[in-house]
Amino acid sequence: MSSAQLFFSGVEYSFNTSRMLFNKVDYAMLRQNDGSLAEIEDEKLYCVVTGMYAGQMLGSVESTSFGLISITPRDAEGNPLTADQLVNYVIKDEKGTPLKEWYAIASYIDEMEDDKMDEAYSKTDGRKVVYTSAKPGDLLRGANKFTVIVMIVINLAAVGIGFGVWGIVRRVKKKKAA
Repeated sequence: MSSAQLFFSGVEYSFNTSRMLFNKVDYAMLRQNDGSLAEIEDEKLYCVVTGMYAGQMLGSVESTSFGLISITPRDAEGNPLTADQLVNYVIKDEKGTPLKEWYAIASYIDEMEDDKMDEAYSKTDGRKVVYTSAKPGDLLRGANKFTVIVMIVINLAAVGIGFGVWGIVRRVKKKKAA
């Protein structure tokens, strides 16, 4: 969905727009505070900060993907959270007022010298790389289970069609020979 663009801090990733649905990302690593990269561990919990709207929309991922993908927010102990429970994890200021995204951005800019955006923000920094490639290596690198299943189905169908064509040709040759 081009309208649903996610941007991350602390993550470096790339995705190929030509790859199969549910398998567009072909590279993802965590960027540590010292600049080094670390593998993402599937079973590990990571702290994520997002806006309330994006957090509450996580539940729609499962319905949009027809149940193939689900994202479950969890607390620090790993217990699942419902969309209604996310409000208990809202970041608040010193007065207890929920911090709004727009205010956080405005405050960040206000802290910059002369209230001007840092020049570093005028260009990409390589954390998010979007590309389009139909090269087999780019299409199959790090293929997930969805891609593997589809490839198996396509190959089985091709073999079935091949045997079907072979059988038809064989019958036609036998009829001509007779």
